[in-house]
Amino acid sequence: MFKTAAKKKKKGRFSKLLSKVAEITLGGSAEDRKNKQDVILAQEAEEFSKGVSPYRLKTETADMFEKLGDYAKLEVEGSLSELKCLEQMNRVTAAKYSEMLSTAEGLKAFQEGLFKKYDELSPVFAEIDKLEKSVLEFERITELLDQYSKRLDEKSLVVMKQRHNALDKLQK
Repeated sequence: MFKTAAKKKKKGRFSKLLSKVAEITLGGSAEDRKNKQDVILAQEAEEFSKGVSPYRLKTETADMFEKLGDYAKLEVEGSLSELKCLEQMNRVTAAKYSEMLSTAEGLKAFQEGLFKKYDELSPVFAEIDKLEKSVLEFERITELLDQYSKRLDEKSLVVMKQRHNALDKLQK
């Protein structure tokens, strides 16, 4: 029965507080709302402290500060762990960038070596190009000679057949 009356009293306080908050938020200037909030909070604190013993107030306040300290400690620990994680990520990233830099420097040196070798070999490449043109010209001439020799062979076969036919006629 005592708990029910206390709950009703708390519900009554809560509904009063809600109506006062609604009153504050619905009208007046910002300064008026601030003044009204201060007055309401002072009234609520006074009403709350009327039914609370000094010992209970002291223990609950100490409990509140202890929990607030624990909360602040956890927040700091969370921030600290995030910072440690970021520090580790920065180290890993720096190592990766260092590795990429050394790889890029190695590739640059390799590229410069290739360009130097190409410059050294470019006269040989020019000579190879000349030889290729000569070989192609030689192949073209060889093809022409092959075609010419085939025509001569065909003509010689025709002439030989004619002679053979003529000799056969003479022998008969």
